[in-house]
Amino acid sequence: MAEIPYIAAIEMAIHGEMERDESVLYFGQNIATTENDPFLQAFGADRVRVTPISETAEIGIAIGAALSGFRVVGEMGSTQAIKQAVRAGVGIAIISKRAVEDECRAGLLHCVKVKDLRVARAFYLVTHRERSRSPLAQAFVDFVESEPLERPS
Repeated sequence: MAEIPYIAAIEMAIHGEMERDESVLYFGQNIATTENDPFLQAFGADRVRVTPISETAEIGIAIGAALSGFRVVGEMGSTQAIKQAVRAGVGIAIISKRAVEDECRAGLLHCVKVKDLRVARAFYLVTHRERSRSPLAQAFVDFVESEPLERPS
């Protein structure tokens, strides 16, 4: 099985479903930010929309569209918003097991392990640009920067 980046796989799936079914809408805070966006070019502004910077509004838009017969793909900005949308019955999500452990244990969400799915993510070490670091913080930064990058196999 060929490996492709996670984001590319999601975009391919969304694009394919939007081609197949005209009732699929794609909403999110960070999509279609320019008129040259490939989704906007392919499907138009009626089906691809930038949402307000409000996760509650995103969930409301998704619920309203779903109640009107549309199928909504929502790109949400936080784990909490994703969990809230799924709990509201808006849809499904691929999310870190660690992020939903408590909800799954409490029976608030149903968690399914996806067979053979391996997801690689990039993490960044961020620091304040103008602040000095404690010796311990600097030692940690030096350690992280000295470690060779491991590529997923």
